[in-house]
Amino acid sequence: MNFAILVLPQKAQAIRKQLEKCDLLDKRRKLQKFSGKDEVAIPVKTSDMSILAKHIDQTEHNILLMEIDLPLSKAEMIETPAEKLKRAVNHLLKENGFHDNDTEKLIHEVPDHWEKHGDLILLPCNAFRSASWRCLSPSVWQTVGCALKCNRIARQATVSTDCFRSPQVELLLGDNGIVLHKDNGISYTYDITKCMFSSGNITEKLRIAAFDCRGETVVDLYAGIGYFTLPYLVHAGAKHVHACEWNRYALESLVQNLELNGVKEKCTIHAGDNRKLQLRGIADRVNLGLIPSSEDGWAIACQLLQPAGGQNNSSSCGRQFDFKVQSCQPVHSLYMFENKSDDGSSCSRGDNSFQDFSGLAAISPHDNDIQRPPERSLHSLAMIPENKLSYPSVMSDGRNHKDNTNRTWQSCETKTSWSRWGQYVCKALQNLLQKEHGGLWSAAVLHIQHVKSYAPHIDHLVLDVRCSPQVSQSLPGT
Repeated sequence: MNFAILVLPQKAQAIRKQLEKCDLLDKRRKLQKFSGKDEVAIPVKTSDMSILAKHIDQTEHNILLMEIDLPLSKAEMIETPAEKLKRAVNHLLKENGFHDNDTEKLIHEVPDHWEKHGDLILLPCNAFRSASWRCLSPSVWQTVGCALKCNRIARQATVSTDCFRSPQVELLLGDNGIVLHKDNGISYTYDITKCMFSSGNITEKLRIAAFDCRGETVVDLYAGIGYFTLPYLVHAGAKHVHACEWNRYALESLVQNLELNGVKEKCTIHAGDNRKLQLRGIADRVNLGLIPSSEDGWAIACQLLQPAGGQNNSSSCGRQFDFKVQSCQPVHSLYMFENKSDDGSSCSRGDNSFQDFSGLAAISPHDNDIQRPPERSLHSLAMIPENKLSYPSVMSDGRNHKDNTNRTWQSCETKTSWSRWGQYVCKALQNLLQKEHGGLWSAAVLHIQHVKSYAPHIDHLVLDVRCSPQVSQSLPGT
């Protein structure tokens, strides 16, 4: 039931404002003037006159409360895409003789959100899963396409447990999954059923785009379709990028994307297992974009770094990227993804906050007591549906260590575990660099940035470490 009060027209606006101020105005419905009566009906949320009397002086304003079904406001009449989709699907179910109880259960499987890639809609993995939908195929997909104004429909699934982390997207309507995605002036084309694309990576791609890599050689050990290879070339101005990838579908898209963005002459593609890469000592920066852990690539990354000299300058130290080792002259940079749990084990909370660890003491070549944080049992990221792998859209450029989302900082205990994990990474890289290039090396954490969470106590972090070859000093009397 809907209720309204009848008031004189000259008093209507003043009473409406008073009702709105005390949250008694029913904004879902319109005010309406009654023809033949010199009164205006104002919709209210309550049928209790005593409540209204507390806020409206009845002696001053002659009002009458009554049950009236006033028309919906314009805002209430606007149908959202999700509402439109559910209405269309509900009509389809009734047309096909489904009972009300069955229809109500099935409507719960109609999603409220989805991804749009041009004329292709990517539904979440839990959408339209009951066997009843298969009986309605293809009419149900045609209904969805008509409601959402798209020609192709696909549905996400859990990420494959294979080494390629294949997306396992199911095409429900249409003859191919090839899409074109654009962000920050870069075009990416790929087959959505064969290659992964995390739209949340825009934060990291924007951060890379802000780097000054002029004159630098970069190695991207896990290039994919060019998520980060392209920002290095198009925006950061890298002299040359060596892109490593072993998924043949991603390689096909990478070749197309380099040509599409006009930078194919500045990139060398290395197909296959990057651990077998024969390159050595060529890189100013090495990018390791692999989750849940890039640790298998640390050794080859240290092999690829130049042993001394380099193109990095001090101004780049403040620009940080996903779990990486950042460096300045005369040292070099590794950029890495990593996820870890609160107890410090490698593995990933979603406030995009910056944690500044620039004051953390460097690990010297003689600090041998840094142990790997204890491991814990973690759910594999391969079992997490793609629709759960979302990133914050707020971008921080890394030039100042602020939390642009205005969210609360992590607890001291959590930050301590991150610091302990950062020290373990520093020590591991230091040992690898000393083994690869000889001499003594030190490593210091510049800062740790929290990117997101995959689950409670599993944090995806950004780590910057400065690695420096040590100049030997003669001891007194030698």
